[in-house]
Order: sequence, then C-alpha cells, then structure tokens
Amino acid sequence: MAADSVREYISPYSSRMFQDIAWQGATPGWLGIYRAVEWADPPVLEYLKDLKFATRSQLLRHFYASKENGRKHVERMARTGILLRHSLAGRAGDTALYTLGPLGFELVRKRWIPNWWRSFSLIDVLKHLVTGELYLGFASIWPCTHAEADWPLTAFFTFGGMEYGILVLRDDVEQVRRQIITSTAMRLIVVVERVGDAARLNAILDVPARFILDQELVAKQFLQCVMFRFEDGTLVPEGLFSDGISDVAAASRP
Repeated sequence: MAADSVREYISPYSSRMFQDIAWQGATPGWLGIYRAVEWADPPVLEYLKDLKFATRSQLLRHFYASKENGRKHVERMARTGILLRHSLAGRAGDTALYTLGPLGFELVRKRWIPNWWRSFSLIDVLKHLVTGELYLGFASIWPCTHAEADWPLTAFFTFGGMEYGILVLRDDVEQVRRQIITSTAMRLIVVVERVGDAARLNAILDVPARFILDQELVAKQFLQCVMFRFEDGTLVPEGLFSDGISDVAAASRP
C-alpha cells in the first residue's frame, strides 16, 4: 500500500473511468423466451437477485472456469431475457453491465418491474459493483449472507454471527460524513479508493471500522488482501487472518 502505487492506481470501479450508463429498455409485456430456462446459470441468478448489477468481467472471473464458455453463457442468457445487457460508457470504451431480465426474475421468484434500474445513478451502480466484489470475496472463505441497507450504506453482510454495515466511498466522503452518524450499523467495513478518504471518514466515526482499498480488493486474491484500521489516528494494516475481523468469523469457516 505504498503511497506512490496508490496514487497511480485507478480502480476499474472508479467514477473517473465512466461517464454514463446506456440502459437497455424493457417492454412491460416482454417476459423473455421461456424455452431458454435450461440455459440459466443459477449461481449467476442468485448473485444478481441480491447484488443487482455485475459487469461481464465480474461474472466471468467469479462464476466460470472458462472465460470463452462463460461469455457464451452470459450472452445467451442476455438474448433470451434471463439477463439484460446494459452498457457503462467509459473513457476507454464501453463495459457490459448485466441485471436480471424478466425471465431471470421469474426463475428467482421475484416480481418483475420493467426498467427498475433507471432509478440508479452511475455512482450507485459503481458502489453496488464494489459491494459485489467484497461479498464474493468474503463468501469465498466464510459463509456470508447479504441484506439490503439504506444510504449511505450499500449492504449488510453477516458472517461469524456478526453483522457488518458495508460502506463504499466514490468521491462522496463529505456527503457520507454528514449522514453516517444516523446509520444503525454497529461495525463497518469501508471500501475506499484512497487512504486519505478513509482518514477523513474515520475522524468522525464512533463505531469500529475496517477499511480496504479497491487496489487490494480487485488486484489480489481475497485471501491475500490487507485491510486497515486507525488507532489513535495511525493507520494499522492487518490481514484477514490477523487479530480483528477474522477472530469473529473464524468459527464460521468451513
């Protein structure tokens, strides 16, 4: 986490990477191609049911052993209404973004609301994508459940019998600073792009918080990630299996 490397790193989920979202519209009466049910990949559907959004690269990295076969699966699900393909417009080109489609909603037994995604801003989507990376990381080593949360949190995760509020900062630390004191979370896990944002937020927190950089979360295997906390204003790095968060979760490891 050297300062130079942190300054140079730009997260794939940074607001500096994207300008807008090109949403795909859905006709209220379109319910997908039902005979395509056999092409559904249940783990992908279950993930999107809770986390709402995923980029193509996320799906390929986390759910498919073969990227080539995974791409075919995802594109086929998108053509038939199991998924819907949107697009993140970025400075380096467009990035495929997926939500559940009408058939996907039916398969996970949720009510289909056409165009529900239009209420989400670009920043909202980026925060959900980061939350998804964090969830998949924790779920890969401990049984972990997800629940929705009110802003400024993006979710609650529960593992090891403890609940953690999940907070993702995307250039909005000042807005969050004004609202986080109303959160009901008893402990926080915060994802930030820059250590400075973590320090600014930590100065007003009155609940235990662990921080993790996008650079750790995205560029490493989750087991190798380093989180950090502040102790009397000093940054204290800690691995997932050092004293702290892992002590609580250790009992739930498979």
